[in-house]
Amino acid sequence: MKSKDLFLTQSYDKLMNAIHAIPDEVATDIYALSFFYYAEEDDPRFPSIEVSYNTTEQYKKETAKASDETEAQWNYAFWLQEAIEKIGGAADKSLQQWFKETPYYYSEAENEAAEEDDELFDKLLEQGGNFETEFTESIISLARKLFKENIIEKKFGKDIPIIIHELEYYDQPVAWTQKANKPGLIEPFIAAYESGKL
Repeated sequence: MKSKDLFLTQSYDKLMNAIHAIPDEVATDIYALSFFYYAEEDDPRFPSIEVSYNTTEQYKKETAKASDETEAQWNYAFWLQEAIEKIGGAADKSLQQWFKETPYYYSEAENEAAEEDDELFDKLLEQGGNFETEFTESIISLARKLFKENIIEKKFGKDIPIIIHELEYYDQPVAWTQKANKPGLIEPFIAAYESGKL
């Protein structure tokens, strides 16, 4: 099995197990999942997502602190932010092996050398960015698989959106979210984004 395939298989199992482990009494109040994307240590060699969820109880509680209910419901700043799983990052051995097998690979020695070499810095920045792009595309594919195999529907009684995002909301993460979800599922989130609530 190629390293990327191993990473995808292990990551999917982790996502599935994390979702299954949510207590049923909590699951009934969950309306969306968060895949919070960031590069660990701001290093593009270590892209990661933290998986969490938000509940109706939480956003209603936070509404008074937000501009309105829509912002409290869809802006991650008002969410619980309690991670139930993490995919990728510096400790993920299968991610490291996958990176080594890509055309984007560079060593720690090259990374350190780039601090004194602007041309090398730009080259590695581009390579790292390409790896991050491949990582996010893989996360999108895992989210789509969760829907396709009815993992979401079985746990929550219906399909609920998976929001793939960073701390800031802008067009690219919104596009990730659109690609990851079934048509029509994220219309309230998109409306919140387009109205400037995020």
